[in-house]
Amino acid sequence: MSARNFDFRGKVVLVTGVGRAGQIGNAVALAFGKAGAKIVACDQNAVGVAQRVREFAAQGVDARPCAGDLTQPDIAALTVEVALKHFGRLDVVVNVAGGLTTYGAIDQMTVQALDREIAINLKTAVLVSQAAIAAPVRYLCRAAGVPALQVAERCHVPRQQALTVDRPEPPPGLRLRYSLGHHGRGQLVDGAPAEAVGGNR
Repeated sequence: MSARNFDFRGKVVLVTGVGRAGQIGNAVALAFGKAGAKIVACDQNAVGVAQRVREFAAQGVDARPCAGDLTQPDIAALTVEVALKHFGRLDVVVNVAGGLTTYGAIDQMTVQALDREIAINLKTAVLVSQAAIAAPVRYLCRAAGVPALQVAERCHVPRQQALTVDRPEPPPGLRLRYSLGHHGRGQLVDGAPAEAVGGNR
């Protein structure tokens, strides 16, 4: 995503997974900020996300940090509360938090490893999106009645700008547990806005 191609002035964007410099969440949040958006930057790493927000401020981006474990519903809800408290609205949610933390052959997959990958890659996205949909209607910006929910897969950030890889990527056949959670986000972004408008609100 390029700030030259998008105008988000007056919009508020919540991005998760912003704690580490050089990673996708950091690049997405900064790109939205440079395009004029106000940012709520979220991460489990309180020190890291605070540092990213200071870096954003140095580049003229108005951002607020929110730290905590997004697999917990109260922390997911807090991210939306920060947006409403500081900026009075919420327009876009970008669920980036997660990552490939364990991998191996499926016959060696433990329940604990599977639970972790699903939790950090899918549960976090579901809980944050759920909190955004549940926000008071007067605060949640809509386009044609549809909440502006987004996930990382729909944000086109140049790989060389967004991601630094410090270890080899495992073969696709050894990262099934990650893919199960990660690809669930695509279903979430396709289904959640329509469901929110189609009678559940």
